[in-house]
Amino acid sequence: MSTLIKSMGKLVGIDGDAALGTNGYVKLQNGIIIQWGLSTNVWPERSSTITFPIPFPNTCFVVVPGTHCVTGAGSDVWTQINSFDKAQFTWFAQASGDVVNVKIAWIAIGN
Repeated sequence: MSTLIKSMGKLVGIDGDAALGTNGYVKLQNGIIIQWGLSTNVWPERSSTITFPIPFPNTCFVVVPGTHCVTGAGSDVWTQINSFDKAQFTWFAQASGDVVNVKIAWIAIGN
């Protein structure tokens, strides 16, 4: 990490271990890890598994999905998390309308 990012991290309690990209994570000094990412395109009405950038050492508390990209006119899409563990999660996208593919942005919190 750059010196500026390390300095800012100390102000907010970042442990110094982080990957700051589209898919990344940050470790806080209290042991909490926040991870985030963006999926690849998937067809709706199918499950897909995403591996976290790093596995949580103890447990994943929660994974929150959000619809990021939808290809198709007049479409409604919603996403749900089917299951998760320390290393990965499985999500499912449902759609109405003429949907070709879906991406989700997600965030996970654990320790």
